Amino acid sequence: MIYAAATIMTQTLNEPSKRRKNRRDVKFWKIRMQKQISSWRKELSIIAKIATGSDNAKLNRKKKKIFQKYRVTNAREVAQLTETLKQKVQAKAQRIRRYKKGENQYSQNKMFKEDTKKFYRILGMKNIEDREPPSMAETEPYWKSLWGEEVQHNERAEWIRREQRSKVSHMDWMLIQITEIISYSSEAHNWKSPGNDKIQNYWLKAFPATHRHITKNFNAIIVEPEKAPDRLTTEIPHLIPKSGDSKEVRNYRHITCLTTMYKTLTGIIAKRISTHLEEQSLLLAE
Repeated sequence: MIYAAATIMTQTLNEPSKRRKNRRDVKFWKIRMQKQISSWRKELSIIAKIATGSDNAKLNRKKKKIFQKYRVTNAREVAQLTETLKQKVQAKAQRIRRYKKGENQYSQNKMFKEDTKKFYRILGMKNIEDREPPSMAETEPYWKSLWGEEVQHNERAEWIRREQRSKVSHMDWMLIQITEIISYSSEAHNWKSPGNDKIQNYWLKAFPATHRHITKNFNAIIVEPEKAPDRLTTEIPHLIPKSGDSKEVRNYRHITCLTTMYKTLTGIIAKRISTHLEEQSLLLAE
């Protein structure tokens, strides 16, 4: 239901009138400056041809038009006009570059605020050539050797014993509340990459009427985990290039995109555990 509603809203908001779409997509200030630069360059080209001694009726008409426009009457004024036009072209080109730099800074600042990880990832990928990724025949065995084989961990590790000896009391479980859904979604990045449900965190905030149903389903899953749908924990793996030769499998970082609903459920549980441990630490300190 959330995905369907999000799809309809997205399609509706992305279908403005033709005129509005053009005004949004086209930067008129840039077009205006580029036209000015093109016009000045044409005039410079005509003046340069005149200086070489070229002479024909069409060129003379253009020459007369330019001289009348800038009120040029002698060779000294022609030289001054040439220098003036060159400076105008350079000034406008510099202004376009400055505006582009400002737009880029604004875009980066916005990305840093909304998705910090993506911002740093893009900065790190600037010098990476990933046009030739490794073949599937090399990729699958490599990652299967790391993630596809079950590993038996040391159940007698010191950190496990230390936690078992700690005086943290048992945490009683209570049903998940709607306020916890709201609290989690308010702190989550709006457009963080979703899993196979294709639902970003933004839509959890945009559709508060669904929180009641999400809460009900989460509590049902906690009571009977076997009834949780497989799609809840179905992930989408991605390989992010790090550095070095893009053909080498080891030069990639493996990330897994899980569904937004799964991350919301586990995020609420993690926050409960963190809050409980903080409360216990304060009690022990007293």
